[in-house]
Amino acid sequence: ASQLRLAIPLTLAVFAVELAGGLWSSSLALLSDSLHVLFDATALGLSYAAIVLAARPASDRHSYGLHRGEILASLVNGVTVGLIAAWIFYEAWERLSNPREVRVGGMMAVAFAGLVANAIVAWLLHGHHPDDLNMRGAYLHVLGDLLASVAVIAGGAVICASHMFDLMLDAM
Repeated sequence: ASQLRLAIPLTLAVFAVELAGGLWSSSLALLSDSLHVLFDATALGLSYAAIVLAARPASDRHSYGLHRGEILASLVNGVTVGLIAAWIFYEAWERLSNPREVRVGGMMAVAFAGLVANAIVAWLLHGHHPDDLNMRGAYLHVLGDLLASVAVIAGGAVICASHMFDLMLDAM
């Protein structure tokens, strides 16, 4: 649980930086990743709350304790991933219809900062409570964020390469 207390504010910081960077650079990749990171911070918070609730002893009202909270938090985490995917698909469709100029340098710098922060959070959560479905879900969410940062960097590299190719064609 202490790893989650460290991971939550770091994840929220990644959200804020990616949101600001995505708005500034006009990068759908960063904007979608920032929303994903926000939901992941929420998922980490739910996981932490579930762990705290599950640690409470059974009572007359809750004869089996509050372990169901962990299962419900896992369900919410899974549903949010589906909602994020639907939003990203919609926004991508809109961007294909109305393309925007992307500030690639800023996009890649923010994505690299997100990659570093997500790597730190993944390191914090890795291997802790391997039998805990909530912690495993939180860890997998963070790994998804880490891979999304790699994808944003790769996307920026593709944009840079295509701009270079266009410049070479224009020079001919």
